[in-house]
Amino acid sequence: MSAARRGGDETREPDRFVRHYDREERLALKQDHEPERGGLFARNRSLLIILLDIVLVLVMFVLYLLFVRPEPALTQMDGFTLGGSAFAFDAEIYLTLTVGRPADAPLLDGAETLVQVAFPDGSVLTDTLPTDTEYPTIVRHVLAAEHAERFLQRDEVPVEVTLRGRTQTYQLPLH
Repeated sequence: MSAARRGGDETREPDRFVRHYDREERLALKQDHEPERGGLFARNRSLLIILLDIVLVLVMFVLYLLFVRPEPALTQMDGFTLGGSAFAFDAEIYLTLTVGRPADAPLLDGAETLVQVAFPDGSVLTDTLPTDTEYPTIVRHVLAAEHAERFLQRDEVPVEVTLRGRTQTYQLPLH
């Protein structure tokens, strides 16, 4: 058998080299090798690390939402829930009071359907109580600088809520 037929030998022709090989021999050598591990993460470890980082951040976020996040200040008054907050911007304080209706709250009529909120600056706002559990009544007010000064150093702003003939002072947490 000539060198050209044995596979892999080179022959020289004028002005060029010619390489001859045996296809069956080449394919037999290729089958001896172990196939590469497949899979996306086996070839790219940094992608696996990035995905694990994302999962870790998501788990930490869920744990924060479930265990660490402060609950909104809610209180019950005549079967309705009161909640809200206040925040200072410049020298003013923005107040928000939310009156929610639980599913088991009784249906009311006449003057009993009103909620009255008295703010520390002397202003009084009147609104209707919510009739649907999904849509609470939201009362908003801004304390001007001259009235807000005394509450800027405190953690809470008091408001008086009158509901169905009863008055209760509710403390809005100041953030």
